[in-house]
Amino acid sequence: MSYKPGLLGNIVIKGTICAKTGLHIGASNDTVEIGGIDSPVIKHPITGAPYIPGSSLKGKMRSIMEKIALAMCPTKIVYNRNSGSEKNHIMQHVCDDIDSFEYDNSKFEHNKQPIQGPGAKNCKICRVYGSTGQSKNNSNKKRNFPAKILVRDCNLTEKGEQLLKPDNIFVFEAKMENAIDRVTAAAQPRTFERVPAGAEFGFEIVYKVQIDYENVQIFEQEIDNVIIDIKNIFLVLSIIQHDGLGGSISRGYGRVEFLIDKKTSKYYKVSYTSDEFLPNVYNNLDTLRQDGFEKLKALLNKNVSQ
Repeated sequence: MSYKPGLLGNIVIKGTICAKTGLHIGASNDTVEIGGIDSPVIKHPITGAPYIPGSSLKGKMRSIMEKIALAMCPTKIVYNRNSGSEKNHIMQHVCDDIDSFEYDNSKFEHNKQPIQGPGAKNCKICRVYGSTGQSKNNSNKKRNFPAKILVRDCNLTEKGEQLLKPDNIFVFEAKMENAIDRVTAAAQPRTFERVPAGAEFGFEIVYKVQIDYENVQIFEQEIDNVIIDIKNIFLVLSIIQHDGLGGSISRGYGRVEFLIDKKTSKYYKVSYTSDEFLPNVYNNLDTLRQDGFEKLKALLNKNVSQ
């Protein structure tokens, strides 16, 4: 079945990422210096400012969503793709394209009902974060499904830059660690570079609202899927707060807090208008992830009816 989505607009979620402990998102180290940093953090090549790559945040979000889906729907989430080698299998979950709705063979048009099947369009993971599907019938054409979510690089806020750049040069933390070999008891000292606790980064997540106008039978379900996807985004961000970003999380690195900016988080329609979609009253991400987003659903239905 063909899928011809129309773009209604973009749901933009903006806010601040506050580092509660030292944050380490590593970069390559081209030079080796005695007594130098073994593992530096990633920095802007011109300004030297640290930042959180959008790929790092998006990858963490997808990884957590996969774990959530696997726990809640173990029979539906299948790790079907080996991204490793023949000897070292690294299985990942990948859906094919949107061939996920088929209709029964009823000869009466009004009796035709959509039958849910496999495919990215019905997957809470792949319809948001995208997937690279397999070829069909030995063809060269991949059955891909483009991501609906866009995660931008997270740069330092003005407050974060003032904290890390007091004297016209960025200040980082050099964290000394010592790994002990459990067999030989030999010490392996190393130095990690971290962004100090207290640093703040601005983040922006964009979700594309795409509706297939031609398939009226699944129209209401697609509206509901948008609400589910937005709730899951806030769910994942909430869980990241209890987990972390970057490397060495189990050793205390990377604890962060997401602060959502209600005034700049809006539903931007293609008709050049925008509306706030977050509930009027909420305390934190834990309450947001449980909200029904009735305001957003009303905005989506109003947008379609115009």
